[in-house]
Amino acid sequence: MDDLAGRTVWSVSAVPGGWAAAEKLERHLEWAREGGVAAGQTRLPVNEPLARLASRLESMLRGSRSPLAPSEQTDSELYACGAASGETLVGQDVSAEDVVVFQDALGPAMARAVRERGAYAVWHVRLGRTPAGVAATEAWGLLSLYASALDAYLMTWSRRSRPGATMRGVAALMPAPDLVAAKEMRPEQRQGIGWGSALADVVEVARGERVGGTLRPRPAVSRR
Repeated sequence: MDDLAGRTVWSVSAVPGGWAAAEKLERHLEWAREGGVAAGQTRLPVNEPLARLASRLESMLRGSRSPLAPSEQTDSELYACGAASGETLVGQDVSAEDVVVFQDALGPAMARAVRERGAYAVWHVRLGRTPAGVAATEAWGLLSLYASALDAYLMTWSRRSRPGATMRGVAALMPAPDLVAAKEMRPEQRQGIGWGSALADVVEVARGERVGGTLRPRPAVSRR
């Protein structure tokens, strides 16, 4: 966890479906405050059309085809406008060397603005339990145009280890070094330990790498 010391881990969402996850991550990391890790959560102030698109993309990633909402812009145009407004939407609280975890499908759109500040952009992806269908493929087709700016993807899972006991895990997928860092917690362990460890791995691996595969190397920025 030393790699997270002196940083703030922000949990961010633009839509109601991600607000609970943002609050949960902040609670998971409360134990790390004594180690110098701050945790906060914020809601992106997006307009209603962009919020509807984010919610629909989340549903599509889970395999559901949500009905199209009337709009003067296509999905790709609306998403591009959101990406262009990233610096404003992210707000002024995010500082260099912070870690920003996006809890909805606007993560790829906001990633470049986060990276430009010298912070780390991570997207918590929640997929459906069924194999990806046409809806999920269509959503990925749009999101992949912006995903190269991400430092890592986070995915979570749970499984029964024995009657009455559930193991929970979190994995950080870092595309530039082609690395997966997976952590699994026993029922008696804090879930935040796995989250903190996975995010620390992102910071450690991303330092000095061409994170995201296409952007310039991360500038050397002293910790606050």
